[in-house]
Amino acid sequence: MYENKKELLSKLEFGSVDSESELDLDRKFIKTKDFEQFINPQKSLVLGAKGSGKSALFQMFSKYEQVAKKLAGLDRKIIIVTGTGFSDLKELQTDDFRKLLRNEEADFNKIWELYIAVKIAIKMGKEGYYCGENLVEFYRNVGIMEDFRILNILKQLWSVVVGTPIQGIDIDIKGVKIKIGGKYSIDTQDLLGDINDVLEQECLDCWILFDKIDELFSDDYEKRKICIESLFRTYLSFVNRFPRIKFKIFLRNDIWSTLEFVNKSHLSDKSVVLSWDKKDLLIMLMRRCLNNEMVEEYVVNEIGLEKEELLLAPNLEETFYTIFARQVYKGKKEANMIDWLLQRITDGLGGKYPREFINFANYSKEAQEEIENFEENCLISGMAVKKAFSKVSEVKCDTYLSEFPKLRKHFDRFKGKDTARYSREEIFVLMDGLEPQGDDMLQELYETGMLEAKGGKAFADNLFEIPKLYRMGLGLVLRGRP
Repeated sequence: MYENKKELLSKLEFGSVDSESELDLDRKFIKTKDFEQFINPQKSLVLGAKGSGKSALFQMFSKYEQVAKKLAGLDRKIIIVTGTGFSDLKELQTDDFRKLLRNEEADFNKIWELYIAVKIAIKMGKEGYYCGENLVEFYRNVGIMEDFRILNILKQLWSVVVGTPIQGIDIDIKGVKIKIGGKYSIDTQDLLGDINDVLEQECLDCWILFDKIDELFSDDYEKRKICIESLFRTYLSFVNRFPRIKFKIFLRNDIWSTLEFVNKSHLSDKSVVLSWDKKDLLIMLMRRCLNNEMVEEYVVNEIGLEKEELLLAPNLEETFYTIFARQVYKGKKEANMIDWLLQRITDGLGGKYPREFINFANYSKEAQEEIENFEENCLISGMAVKKAFSKVSEVKCDTYLSEFPKLRKHFDRFKGKDTARYSREEIFVLMDGLEPQGDDMLQELYETGMLEAKGGKAFADNLFEIPKLYRMGLGLVLRGRP
């Protein structure tokens, strides 16, 4: 047994809940059952709650494309393009573009088409493919930005789309002909047609992945809705016109439920809803902490297994219990640590996600560092985990309100209450005088997991309960254990 557990604890790292901050995400990423669905070319929509792993999946294909392709079993016949919606196209960004986005008459369909065409053209140029008549000299020197022959032309095109409207113009530079005409219009169809033709000739498919689009116009929900709906209309128009271009759109469930566009139902069999089970969450957390050699050596010595065996299904819980105590409260009838943790990160819809699990582990480590005394055969005690729970709940409520600030006053109404269970009418009375109210308010709380329906009729229930995950953060004053 290691004598210096304090040193081991200092080496213990569970990583960040923000996948963009993970420098070695490729070593920590795990393939869940949803991964196999995601790589199906027919799946175009990836839905999940905040913290469910959407951005981690996106970042794998964005930052670690070759590793992701290997995990997915994709060959070189797939070109991956990633986008986060306008601001990542620095080559073409202009002040006029930002002005256009604020314009009430902005034609998002045309903006999305141009954005997609340019993103794919740039990536294909880097891969060494030329894009037909309209982009025949797109890149002369692959991967050298200064030598992109077409760059100045694209800047002119972008400026026309987002700048001063003109009646019409033809650009002809070194044999590259592009037609522009009409108010805020551009003939992107030729560009996209050429791209699709080249993909067809080369037997290639292009996957374009969209993430962070729920952050567009974060201060203007109606404009965000219009912009995202336009992206889905663009997707539907591409299905038959440009079949070699495949969309993968990452979006929060609650935003998807608010969208309204023709043929929305056509995506019902083309969506993947991210979910996590007990095994996936344990593998995710243990892979992160075993990323440190000293911690890995400690675990190997504790349970007497080879490194390659630690994350196998039969050994997973034993691996976990070399890091965490087996129980929060001692006793034969008390819950084991894993079940205790999972119960407290579960939302009202039954979802259990990496964000809260990672937070729980990190805050437990911090609490253990303050306690200093260690339990036998583990690094993090039950007392540390219990102490960490209040912070997990508080952070969850804060995160929720950052996404739904209009519900802040509704949350405040729960402060000091001594029950977690309410009838529909009791909630209406409690929230009297606030907006939104009535069924609209209740539906928002329910569909985002802040309330759990207790009668088996989902939103139509007459009885609801606040999940453990939210109770301490809301300021409920309940008897008994948290």
